[in-house]
Amino acid sequence: MSPVAGKRIREPRESEMWHNLEPIEKLAVSALAATVVGGAAWLGYSNLRANAGPAYTFTEEDARAGRFPIHVAGAVTKPTVITADERMIVLDAIKLAGGATPDADLSLLNLAAPLVPNTQLYVPMQGESVPPGPYGRDAVTSGTAPGGNMAYPTPKGGGLVNINTATQEELETLPGIGPVTAQRIIEYRNRVGAFRSVEELENVKGIGPKKLEQLRPYVTVR
Repeated sequence: MSPVAGKRIREPRESEMWHNLEPIEKLAVSALAATVVGGAAWLGYSNLRANAGPAYTFTEEDARAGRFPIHVAGAVTKPTVITADERMIVLDAIKLAGGATPDADLSLLNLAAPLVPNTQLYVPMQGESVPPGPYGRDAVTSGTAPGGNMAYPTPKGGGLVNINTATQEELETLPGIGPVTAQRIIEYRNRVGAFRSVEELENVKGIGPKKLEQLRPYVTVR
């Protein structure tokens, strides 16, 4: 018998269509869905790995040689972690990160500043400011000490001063360190042993938290 004229024929619902499928057809549909979902997940994971970049490796040999990691970020071609040494300056680190991008504002940095171990060097874009730290153009590297007008020279050799081997004269090139404090550092070193960290300088009489922060960009422990 033909359907009544003008009466709409009800379309089967999705649940009814699934119910009417043969078991082998249900299995095929499920397998296809799993393949699509799995493929999408793998594609996303592959893209994530591709964008993650190579893993950074810092070896025992690097540590023995006095090298240290520096995180170069901001307006550089390849933001990354590099391995540096005490002879390197800000400009060297930027070059190792592929160079500055066209929108970088290098005028805000002191490109001749020595690199400080285990720090981030952020290269600002135009319109940005430089985060507090030892690399900004206004950061003190030589000349006038913070909070005063007393001039002091750049540490001997232009690099970081190793407080475990520095002589009296080398220690006196550091900001805020005169003959008395330099002698106390040497006496502490002879009495207690080698400094295990820069922070241990606070154990020396005359060096508090404020002076430690003043010294931090210029000293190292090896």
